[in-house]
Amino acid sequence: MKRDSVFNPNDNEVYAALTNHKVSKIELAKLFLKRGILVSPKDEKEKSARYFSSFFLSYFDLLAIQDCVSSATNRREMIRTEAFQSDSKINIADVVDTLNTFKESKESATESDGKLTIDSVKITQSGDDILVNFSYSTFNWGNSEFTRRINKRTAFHIRKIDDKTLYLDTATNEEAKLWSAEIAELLVKNNDLDKDDEINLLGITNQKSKRTFFDRLTKEINGFELSDVIKVDVIKPNEDDEDEDGEKPGYKIKSAKFHGEGLMQSRELDELLAQDFHLYRISWECVKQGGLDKDLYQFEARFVDAENCCGFEYVVKGFKKHTGIGYASKPTSLPSTEEIDINTKMYQAAKKILNTLYSPISDTTETIQLVNSKENIAVQGTLALPKEISARDVPNN
Repeated sequence: MKRDSVFNPNDNEVYAALTNHKVSKIELAKLFLKRGILVSPKDEKEKSARYFSSFFLSYFDLLAIQDCVSSATNRREMIRTEAFQSDSKINIADVVDTLNTFKESKESATESDGKLTIDSVKITQSGDDILVNFSYSTFNWGNSEFTRRINKRTAFHIRKIDDKTLYLDTATNEEAKLWSAEIAELLVKNNDLDKDDEINLLGITNQKSKRTFFDRLTKEINGFELSDVIKVDVIKPNEDDEDEDGEKPGYKIKSAKFHGEGLMQSRELDELLAQDFHLYRISWECVKQGGLDKDLYQFEARFVDAENCCGFEYVVKGFKKHTGIGYASKPTSLPSTEEIDINTKMYQAAKKILNTLYSPISDTTETIQLVNSKENIAVQGTLALPKEISARDVPNN
């Protein structure tokens, strides 16, 4: 018996679940309708929930309520890509066999700590593209009966780029990272593949080169032309060799966020980079090259380990439709085939740029022409007051 298959909520927990924002009035009305009771849409939700919670409820009633409360979200996540190479031609049927082995191991696995249950694993193949869909649940046993279980979904996309190259795209949540590591290990072991090094800037200490990586990434995605950089995040790594006896200022800026227009030409950004800050996250907008389509495509890239620039993740958020008099306020999701194509171009651009950054650096001084820019700067830091300043000297906000 699965641990989550037993329900024993009291009427207060049922009421709390039915008044949850995830349970709409329509869903609540459907629960009443199953009992032959019609409710008016004008009725207060809290009043209807209180009445329904007084009923004797079956297991299936409780399961229907839980499905409403723990519905999976469709929030777009960042993705990361792992590349694999082979000395011989990759047989996609062998890759599918490896994934089926992985699927069987997950479906037969038992709960280890009661915090996660795999509901289903589905493998779909279309030519040289393979999609592995996970449906699973995580648990917090300290919560009430209805909120302790959270239904989730994640997917792994495996595609053959050419006869000797394979890409694995995964989400960036903890469960996806764990399972993708297992898939990668099986692909290397069973299919005689070599895993490429991950994209990171660990070996680059020049702040100018780190800026160059992001600057070129916004401009070198095949088929797209940069429109504007709209968000930039910078951070200053911890300095372990600071002189403790030396004179220190009364403040310390740790990180900063820039939102606005023309940010890569911002004088404020240049000043922070000159103080050993470096970029670790960027958002930008592009238009397609050589076409009449002026829709704005939104991109984002970052390093999860901001200080060391490790763990490269990226996403194409969608596009803002050009209406003739401006742009739509919210981005529209891309068709899956176009999204996959753009993901491939982003990853390949990042790999290409990284390879050139490790080449010998020219001694030629690079100059940047500043243009008018508009930006909002959010600074995160700590304030260290000198000892001689007392509390009464600090102004109240």
